[in-house]
Amino acid sequence: MRKQKGYIPWVNTWIYGEDGLPRLLLVGDSIAWGYSVKLDEYLKGKYFVDRVATAATLDDEYFWKNIDLILGENEYEVILFNSGLHGGHLSLSEYEKGIEKFSLRLKETGARLIFATTTPYWEGDKIDKVFEPDENGLYVNEGKIGDDCNKVIQRNKIALNIMNKYNIEVLDLFSFVNGVVEYRSGDGVHYNEKGWNALAKEIFEYLNKK
Repeated sequence: MRKQKGYIPWVNTWIYGEDGLPRLLLVGDSIAWGYSVKLDEYLKGKYFVDRVATAATLDDEYFWKNIDLILGENEYEVILFNSGLHGGHLSLSEYEKGIEKFSLRLKETGARLIFATTTPYWEGDKIDKVFEPDENGLYVNEGKIGDDCNKVIQRNKIALNIMNKYNIEVLDLFSFVNGVVEYRSGDGVHYNEKGWNALAKEIFEYLNKK
């Protein structure tokens, strides 16, 4: 388990301090943080939408301390979770072990689990799609953005196998936003107001369909 001396990754946690509604927990990074406010508006009166958004990775003891703290204090009807953008130092096998451990920890809660696929990287706002995939489903590009996006794609494939293994639902947010330039903020990874709202609405509609 990794612990870097003098380094604490950022974390943004919001927990409703009241009772009266079932709770939905979002666990992820800045993407989950970004759509959480809009999702809270969509689900007002139906769920309290709590969140744990962090840059801590699956091999970081700080990540597990936060997860155990929140799960130990609250009961959740639904948990929507993701981990994939951060932790570039993790090999694919290390990521696989981490996402499996994460999934099994969440299954202990008895909540309805939904894995949200990791959303893509892109190169500014200059192209309509991320990159054209090759025969292996990877995006061909010599630069860092292509490398980062390929890692996301490989991690999503690994995560999907884990979710299938444990019968965990999957909401494919990667495909939902991939190629939709009008949702992009321009920084290569985050979204504008229209994008955050679209992501929240997609999650809201998914929850209502099931």
